[in-house]
Amino acid sequence: MKFLVHSSETVHQNPWYHIRHDTFTRPNQTNGEYFVIEFPGSCFVIAKRNNDLLVCRQYRYTIDMDDLEFVGGRIDPGESPEEAAKRELKEEAGLKTASLRFLGKISVLNGAAKSWAHVFIADTFTSADPETEQDEFELKTEWMPITEFEKRIRQNEIVDAETLAAWALYISKERV
Repeated sequence: MKFLVHSSETVHQNPWYHIRHDTFTRPNQTNGEYFVIEFPGSCFVIAKRNNDLLVCRQYRYTIDMDDLEFVGGRIDPGESPEEAAKRELKEEAGLKTASLRFLGKISVLNGAAKSWAHVFIADTFTSADPETEQDEFELKTEWMPITEFEKRIRQNEIVDAETLAAWALYISKERV
């Protein structure tokens, strides 16, 4: 069931995303319109050391609170998801890894956005200097025991949808 798109126009663009306005006819022959946010894609790394997970704590303007998340960020133009994941791990946590295992991808906010998040696992590291971006100046990373991480999920203290979905992928594939 595909929609017949009549027009598609970019109505806003910035370095992080753009918004397009589409008009269409649905399969039931009714007309409609949609505003779609398009992101270049992102990656997330579940960094695991023994029974600890690496989490980032950073202030998120959109929800006006500090949030606990896995290391991750956008995929730059010309960069593969794996290259982006390695770069983000170095930038945010000061860690290098030679190998990542791909867990899967997540459709992020698919009712309003076209965006895919690629999820990786890393469990071997070497130290490197963090290269935090300007808008991540208050980002702090910490190793958290898995039991504490899962407790914070149950207590609704970890609310980032991508982190929660990445963890669900991990549980379904790694803890069978």
